[in-house]
Amino acid sequence: MSSPVGTPKTKLNIVMGAATFGEEGRPAVRIHDLDEIEALLDIFRLHGHTDVDTAYFYTGGTSEVVLGKIDWKSKGLKLETKLPAIFNEEQKTVHGTEESVSHTYEDIKSHLLKSLKALDSEQLEIFYLHTPDRSTPYEVTMKAIDALHREGYFRRFGISNYTSWEVAELVGICKANGYVVPSVYQGLYNAVHRAVEPELIPCLRKFGISFYAFNPLGGGFFTGRYSSSEDDVGEGTRFDPSAVQGKLYRNRYWNEHYFEATSAIRAIADAHELSMAEVALRWLCHHSVLKRDFGDSVLIGASSLKHVKQNLVDLEKGPLPENVIEALDKGWETVKPIHISSPAPSSITLVVNGTVSDASPDSLSFAELEGKEPKEQLEFLEALIVKENRIKDGAENLLNMRLDDILREKVVSELKTASIRIKAIMDRKAVIETALRKHTRRRGEHERELDERGDDFRTALRNAQDCISSLISFKSEPPDPSNLDKELVKVMTKLVGILQRNLRVRYELTISEIAQSVIFALADTRTKECRAVAYRVLRHSLVDPESVKKLKEQEIDWYIIRSLHRDNKFAVEKEQVIKLIRSIVGVGTVSNGGPGGVPLSEPVLRAFIAVAEQADDPFRFICIQTLAELVILDTDLVDRAGGIRFLLHAAGEGPVEITPILASTFLHIIDSPRTRAYLRVGTDLEIVLTAVTDAYGKGPDHAERMKSYTRVIQVMLRTWSGLMYFCMEEMGAVRSLVDTLRLPSLESREVVLNMFFEIFNIKSPEWYQTFIAGKRLTTYHGLKPPEPEPQERTVQTLKLTDQYIALLILVFTNVGLLEALISIMEEVPTGSVLSRKATLLVGEILQISNRVLPLSVAARIQALPSIFAMASNYDDGQQRLVGASTLSALDSFNRNRTRLEPGVVKTSSRLRANSVDDAVRRGQRQVEQAKLKLGMQMDDKTFQSSLLETQVMLTKDHAKWNFDTLQEIIEGPLLHPKRMDEAIKGARFIRRLMTFFHPFSHRFSDMHRIKMDGIRYLSSEDPFMGQIVKCFAQLDPFNSQAAPDSDPMFSKRRIAETLTYGYLEMLGTLSKHKEGIEILENYKIFTAFYHLSDLKSRDDLIKGIIENLDYSTDGHPRIVLSKALTSSHKRIQLHATQHLGELIRNSPAANSWTLRLLLTQLYDPSVEVRKLAVDYLEEACEAKDILEMVVEMRPVMDHLGEMGNSLLLKFMSTPTGFRYLYDAGYIDREMDIWFEEHNIYYVVQVEVFLSQVFSSNEEEEHTLGFEGTVPPHFYGEMAKTELGCQVLQEKGHFGDFAQFIRQHGHESEDTELIMKLKSVLWAVGNIGATEGGLFFLEEEEIIPAVLSIANKSLIPSVRGTCFFVLGLISTTSQGAEILDDYNWEATLTPMGMPTGLCIPVDVGEFLSLPSWKQHVPDVTSTQLIPPTSEPELEALTAIQKLANTVIANAASRSLARMKSRPEYRSVFTSPAMLYRVFHTISTSRYRLPVRRYIMDLFNIELDEEVVAAMVEASKKFKANSLHPPPKTDLNRRLSMFGNLGRRSSVSDDEDDDEMNEDSSPVLPKREEPAFALRPVHRIAGFAVESIAMGREPG
Repeated sequence: MSSPVGTPKTKLNIVMGAATFGEEGRPAVRIHDLDEIEALLDIFRLHGHTDVDTAYFYTGGTSEVVLGKIDWKSKGLKLETKLPAIFNEEQKTVHGTEESVSHTYEDIKSHLLKSLKALDSEQLEIFYLHTPDRSTPYEVTMKAIDALHREGYFRRFGISNYTSWEVAELVGICKANGYVVPSVYQGLYNAVHRAVEPELIPCLRKFGISFYAFNPLGGGFFTGRYSSSEDDVGEGTRFDPSAVQGKLYRNRYWNEHYFEATSAIRAIADAHELSMAEVALRWLCHHSVLKRDFGDSVLIGASSLKHVKQNLVDLEKGPLPENVIEALDKGWETVKPIHISSPAPSSITLVVNGTVSDASPDSLSFAELEGKEPKEQLEFLEALIVKENRIKDGAENLLNMRLDDILREKVVSELKTASIRIKAIMDRKAVIETALRKHTRRRGEHERELDERGDDFRTALRNAQDCISSLISFKSEPPDPSNLDKELVKVMTKLVGILQRNLRVRYELTISEIAQSVIFALADTRTKECRAVAYRVLRHSLVDPESVKKLKEQEIDWYIIRSLHRDNKFAVEKEQVIKLIRSIVGVGTVSNGGPGGVPLSEPVLRAFIAVAEQADDPFRFICIQTLAELVILDTDLVDRAGGIRFLLHAAGEGPVEITPILASTFLHIIDSPRTRAYLRVGTDLEIVLTAVTDAYGKGPDHAERMKSYTRVIQVMLRTWSGLMYFCMEEMGAVRSLVDTLRLPSLESREVVLNMFFEIFNIKSPEWYQTFIAGKRLTTYHGLKPPEPEPQERTVQTLKLTDQYIALLILVFTNVGLLEALISIMEEVPTGSVLSRKATLLVGEILQISNRVLPLSVAARIQALPSIFAMASNYDDGQQRLVGASTLSALDSFNRNRTRLEPGVVKTSSRLRANSVDDAVRRGQRQVEQAKLKLGMQMDDKTFQSSLLETQVMLTKDHAKWNFDTLQEIIEGPLLHPKRMDEAIKGARFIRRLMTFFHPFSHRFSDMHRIKMDGIRYLSSEDPFMGQIVKCFAQLDPFNSQAAPDSDPMFSKRRIAETLTYGYLEMLGTLSKHKEGIEILENYKIFTAFYHLSDLKSRDDLIKGIIENLDYSTDGHPRIVLSKALTSSHKRIQLHATQHLGELIRNSPAANSWTLRLLLTQLYDPSVEVRKLAVDYLEEACEAKDILEMVVEMRPVMDHLGEMGNSLLLKFMSTPTGFRYLYDAGYIDREMDIWFEEHNIYYVVQVEVFLSQVFSSNEEEEHTLGFEGTVPPHFYGEMAKTELGCQVLQEKGHFGDFAQFIRQHGHESEDTELIMKLKSVLWAVGNIGATEGGLFFLEEEEIIPAVLSIANKSLIPSVRGTCFFVLGLISTTSQGAEILDDYNWEATLTPMGMPTGLCIPVDVGEFLSLPSWKQHVPDVTSTQLIPPTSEPELEALTAIQKLANTVIANAASRSLARMKSRPEYRSVFTSPAMLYRVFHTISTSRYRLPVRRYIMDLFNIELDEEVVAAMVEASKKFKANSLHPPPKTDLNRRLSMFGNLGRRSSVSDDEDDDEMNEDSSPVLPKREEPAFALRPVHRIAGFAVESIAMGREPG
């Protein structure tokens, strides 16, 4: 059995490198004995590490083989392996193989399967590409890796020895194609080799790739074993010059620079009594750029068991002294000149074809070739050859001169060196040229493969350009007209595919050339399928706001409007044009906090609104949703186009499915003073209420719609924007909801009553129906009170939702909700379903108000003066009956609610004398006394019979006595003096009984105190235990002697379907006793348990064992549980962790062993296990004693990230924990993070929770890490300790918070400042919720500022934040007293302690938003020069009349007559006239069918020529402010349609007067209309100021 994995104590994750493991006699093998390898790995596991790294070619390919021979799976180890690319002889020499390896799918899979077979595994933790294969396109390699990853051969993908630019290219390829992205990079890094820091590490950080550092000791160089180049090295070591590996390491480290650096470092290390290896390892852990947060790790080698032990101990030590760090930095500066500042794997790595061998120190370093293209490398080498030839020529010339011997020797040496370098350069040049030729050949083959698909960028770009060229050629030289549409669709579909697959191509192409190539495909003469694909091309071409701007310049709006007008037969085209509009909005919108952000024109938007208005249009819903998004992005644009009026109408009268979305949209608009100015208080948003308030007389069919709208109203009232809006104008809207309870409609009132139950978050228990049915509350027909919980709980903490509901209760009671409910009760004196439901609601409101409202407020509600007045009214019997029955029902309701729903178990075991529980106890005592009385009243005959039944009178053998009957007589009749006398004197019963107890009778006195017969029998005489052992042996994988059985006793089927599971319960019962444990040990049951825990497919059996064992005593059961916790099977781990958590939860006292086991799970590799352990630990730490115990264990939780934040915040709340975290540097680090970022996240967390819980009514489903109570806040937890307050004071953060509140407390425009203001308010509130933190608030005098914001801020959500924050401040008694001085009253417990709820005395002031003036949008003048032709004028007049439904029929008949007459034919074929019509329908409101009718009047097919003509007409007809009206009798006719350019928003409901032919001329614009049909406009939801055809009403 493997021992459990220990707890890691290192700052970084550690990986065991297996490069020295292998078969004896193989190159570089240092450890070949399997037992020694297992012992080494056990030590590694004991220190809490499980990752083992190997490679396909390590130790001649035997490293993987020896690892496969050990049972690494049972040890919980995770294996990683690597595959290099090998092509030339140099690479083959490096890797010790004659085999060539490429990074194609076939080669990678072949070698990966060999590795899996050697390792005896089905899946690897990480699979690396050891070195780059630059001869195979990276697209091919990454596609192969992704395919193998999807096949499940490895969990993570890693790379090694790639340059930083290659890393970026690989990531780009993977992300563009959806491939698995590399998550690990393995590279060379140590204290004196930091070449990866300048470029590679930032690259990896950008892409979220972890760095695994190998060579932490420089292959042994950093151990201090070598001091100069003359030192002798052992054969087979990493610096053996006769070995390939030795040459590599000597080339990397064996030079004077390194010896000089290590000598200086060794001197400082010796002064501190530190070994060189320890210095190197501790530097990596504490002073390097590596961080656990990024997943970084350190690979350590293994030369011997002793060295591994020492290295692991050194890694767990703390930071190094400052002067040692300085020495290491100077050492790096010493060797740095021989390195380049590129992220190469080594300083002089050969880069061609992935070679990793180094050049000789006597030859030339080719490090500068790193990162260059092959052609650039050849140019560089040519320059080097020229340089070396010059040196050679100079040396030869010097030798021809007369030189002394010493100088001649130097020149000869230089000549030899130059010759060697020239040869090395020529060799390298030949290698590159060969590789380049091979690469070019393979690249050509690959490009021919990809040419058909266009998967690579260059081919894709070329293909896209070819498509565009083809489309343009179709315009000039069209193919066969019958096939033109098909050809267009084919080419454009291909272009869409290219744009979808290759995002980069979109950026290379310009939107102008794409639009020009497809715009003729949008013409009316093309098919709908052709136009649909053209819109798809345009949609996929949009990449940024600039591209959207360029698209608008292509005059695309005309085509979009035309497509939107088409009927449902053109659904495929309309779908694509709507998608294009959404893309334009999504890509082109620039959020500037004001108008003009959405790049849509008003004409397009009006056409879009017309589609949304059409009830039978299949795209209506998506159009309404899009408009809801647009009104948030650019409220001004949507308002100008009439969209807000339509959305209000849709919210009140439209489909109920869309209403919640629209309600949320308008609530967002209300939250800002700039946008809510577009709404009118009292008429606009109140339209949502009309489904409920105007329901009377609508009939039964309206009931379902009403129910849907009550849910919307409920959501709106549960937001600050909705509540404050509806509370305006003296709470008229809220009051109207309450008044619906007075309407004479049973169905409507019942729906409204149910709505109030939901608004107040009242859950209706089962027994409610009993009362509503008219039965007494004391009769429950079998309903039993719930079983008491096994453990005590503290008094329930009030939640954020409670605080908000308290405000709702106060608002609705202030507007007469209780009075309306009482009026329902008065209607039927004998009671009805409706009145009883009203009674229940009153009772619930009283309960809630008593719990969440301040005493003075709750007392006013509890008084119920109306009900008491009715009950005491002796003049009116009917009223007295109603009042008395209501009070009786409320009293019964409260008493029985306490009995049936005992919400909180009291912490004290002593119950109140007048409690309901006391009544139950009294009843139980009465029953017992009655039984006793019955026994004492036994008659003579029965008494004598009972005496004989005991057998005491008949035999002296006490074994035959009936002790049950004997006990009943003693505790019953014999308590009566008469019966006792009879038993003593008459029957001599007592004498016989007492004789049994006489000591010298040796009967009672000689009986054994404890009889061990059962234990002896079970352990030695009965075959039960032996058979159990055999049953387990049938499944034991380690028991080779057990005969196989097709249906073993503990099979899955038997466990699930039969009572076989009971045997596990029996064994669990034995484990509760010392003797039982001994029996289980003797029969080796625990050994079987250990073996069974390795069964992968029997988690059901392992769960049964874990659940039934008893863990109260130390021993085997705890070991079984520990083994399950570290199982290699996640399901078993999760169940064991869950069971451990339940043990802690149900334990009456804290147990250190359970907590230690749970802490161990925090380091499990599985995220799910860690998360489960964190959840249970967080719950356990609610108890202060457990929290203190956990803090004393000092667990390391940096690796948990966000998951562990809540636990660390709990640690901060205790002095010990805060000191621990402060010393660890956590406080300073987190304080800065919270100050800059996490404060904002906290606001989002709270607001999302409130939004979800109030919109769904399912609190349990949407708790975002907390259960509705105020989640822990970093600053709040800090303020709970004295040291925390001191640190907060020193940092000065609170002063910054106070200054920000004073400066930006009333901000109403900048959303970022508003969000930051909320975050600062929450921080201040959490600080003020502690005794120590309240001092900061008083010192800065910030509470008045918060109160001012609460009452005067223009942002409802900011006021709401202040409401919760003031509740936090009221948590302490002192804070409650301060707020009381400002007329904010805190809710107190019966003991006078604050609950954290605070209510303003003047709730009206808090909830009232200041009134505003309705916004009138600025209308840009688009006036056109009026037509001069009589037919054009008449046709345009009739078209404008179509906007008014009252006179539309007459106008359409006029148009039909016009079209049939020849003098009007030119009107309906003129592009200029078509432009005027487009302008008219784009500046007024026309229904979609009317728009279609108008378009059908014209015998013009829209195409590029027509669009060009309309563009020209737009310039020609545009009028300026100086243009005088024509002086003809046409002025009278002109008045019929007003100024053509003037914006008009015609309502369908306006009177016929507005189209009177004889009305007066155009009047100047006025602020208010002359008249308004207010009720009609209110229902329709359209602007009152809308005037038909731009005219004032006459």
